Amino acid sequence: MENEINEKQLDKKPTSWKKKLVIGLITALIVAVSFTLGFFTKVWTTSEKERIINWVINTIDEHYYCEEDGVIKDFTAEDYADAIIETLLDRYSNYYTAEEYTDAMNTSSGNYFGTGVKFLKDSDSNALYGVSLNSPAYKAGLKAGDVIVEGKGVNGENKTLSTKTQVLEFIENQPQNSQFSLYYTRNGGEKQQVKVARQVFISAYVEYFDNEFKGEFLSEGATSPKLVSTPSNEKNYLGSGVGFMRLVEFHGDAYSQMSDALNFMKERGKTKLILDLRNNGGGNMEVLEDICSLFISKSNSVVAVAKYKNGDYKNFKMGASHYASFLQQVSIVANENSASASECLIGALNHYGETIYSNANLVIEKNALGVAKTYGKGVMQTTYRKLGGGEGIKITTAIIYQPNGETTINGVGFYASNENSVEINQGVVRANAILG
Repeated sequence: MENEINEKQLDKKPTSWKKKLVIGLITALIVAVSFTLGFFTKVWTTSEKERIINWVINTIDEHYYCEEDGVIKDFTAEDYADAIIETLLDRYSNYYTAEEYTDAMNTSSGNYFGTGVKFLKDSDSNALYGVSLNSPAYKAGLKAGDVIVEGKGVNGENKTLSTKTQVLEFIENQPQNSQFSLYYTRNGGEKQQVKVARQVFISAYVEYFDNEFKGEFLSEGATSPKLVSTPSNEKNYLGSGVGFMRLVEFHGDAYSQMSDALNFMKERGKTKLILDLRNNGGGNMEVLEDICSLFISKSNSVVAVAKYKNGDYKNFKMGASHYASFLQQVSIVANENSASASECLIGALNHYGETIYSNANLVIEKNALGVAKTYGKGVMQTTYRKLGGGEGIKITTAIIYQPNGETTINGVGFYASNENSVEINQGVVRANAILG
C-alpha cells in the first residue's frame, strides 16, 4: 500500500508542474482582463461631468505654462478645490486642508491658539472686528473697534502696522508663549499699549454686567472658563434692575455659560435683561436649540426648520424648557452683523410670542447708511471630511425657515421700525431707553 502511494506521488510530479504553469498563465490573463474590464467599466460609469473635469485638470497639469518670478506655476488639488468653491458656490462654503479642518473643528468647540484678535474677512483694515472672550487680547483689555497701529516684538524691535495683513504677520512671527506689545488707538484717541502672547486658550461666549457687578468667564490655558465676578464700571449706563448680557457665538459652552449668567443675574435681583447679539454671526444649531430653552416656556418647541435639496425637512427642537421665569422684560439688541443662529433666536422668540418677549423689544442698531436690519443669513452649512485623509469641505446644504416652516429671512433679515432703530456708539449708553 505504501509503495503504491509513492508511485502515484512520483507519477504526479510532472502533472503538478504543468498545472502550475497553466494556472499562472490563466491567472495573468484574468488579471489583465479584469484590469481592462475595470478600466472600461470606470470609463463607462464616469459621468460626462467627471470626464470633462478630469480632462480639464489633466490638460492644465500637462500643458499650461506660466512663470511667476522665475518659477513655473503649478496647481495642487487644494488649488483646484478652492477655485471651484470660490467661483461656483456661495460665500459660506469652504475647502479645508487637513490642518484647516482640525482648526475649524477646534474652533467650533472653543479650543484656540493665538492672541484672540479678530478682523473682518473681506477687508484689510487694521481695526479689530472683535476679540475672543477669555483670550490674551481680551484679558489685556482690547475691544472691538480698536485700531492696531504698532507692534513691539519679543526682540524689542518696533514695527508700524497699518493693515490687517501686517498685524497678523507680526503676531505670527512672535514666539509662542512669550509676551510682546501691541499699540492701539480707541475712538480716535491717543496711542495705548497692551502686552499679549500667542498661547492656548478656551474661548468664552458670554459676558454679563449690571450697575454693580460684572460676570466674566475666565480661565488659564486649556481649562474650561468659569464665572468670575468683579465690580462693574457700568454704573452710569444701567438702571438698578437691569442686567446686560452679550452672546458672541453659538458654539462650545455658550448654553451653560448663558445659564450660569442668568442664575447670577437672578441672584443679583435683576429682572430686566438686555441680550446683545450684535456681531454674533451664528454657529451651531444644537447650541441654538439649548439656548432657546432658556427663553421659551414650552418644552420640545420647534425653533427652526431646515429644508434640504431633496425636499426633506428637519425640525430643530429644543428639549426640556429651562425658562428663565424670573425675567420681567427682555430686549434683544442686534445689528447688521447679527446673522444665522442669532436671527433664528429672534425669529423663535417672535413666533412663540411669550408675554415678555415681543417685537417691541427687538432693537436694531443702524448701519452706516442709516438702515436698521440684521444680516439675513437663512442658510445652513454642513462640513464633510474626506475618508482616508484629513481634508474637509463645508458647503451650504439647507435653507433655514422660521418655526412656522414657511418664512425665511435669507437675503432679507429683520428690520426695525423707526422707534426701535437706534445708534449705539458706546456700549449700552441708551440701555434704559431700550427697556423703556
